Amino acid sequence: MTDAVSQSEYNERFLDRIKAGRPDMLNFVEKATHAGVEYIKIEIPPPAGQEDSIVISTYGPELTMFYHAHHAHFDMFADGDEQGEFDELFDYVDAFMNEELVAISEYDGQQWCGSSDRLSNEFVEPKKNRKIVVRSWKGTYSKDIE
Repeated sequence: MTDAVSQSEYNERFLDRIKAGRPDMLNFVEKATHAGVEYIKIEIPPPAGQEDSIVISTYGPELTMFYHAHHAHFDMFADGDEQGEFDELFDYVDAFMNEELVAISEYDGQQWCGSSDRLSNEFVEPKKNRKIVVRSWKGTYSKDIE
């Protein structure tokens, strides 16, 4: 994608990709506005008994997935591999929904220090005086580690 592409053009191409490759997400698509910019927002509600939705946003110059306190960036408007990165995003979302990946957040007391993704079977241990919060889509691997 080049700098000449507008947010609305990008939104339309992303919607076209969803219609063609991920029609299961169409019911969750909405148009949202922030700071005068209209973007696509997809909020996938969590399974029963879980709190965190998966949110996908086209806002700004990138495609972003949010889950719990974690987020990951994909397509940057200017980098040119839009379709490949759309596919990467959907593979990433599927990995969370299939609990192959989990969100890991680190806290120092109540202060959030950062987040990442990890394989669900990967061992994690907090640094001294920190807490790790692990969240998985269905809750299978969710835990707090102190």
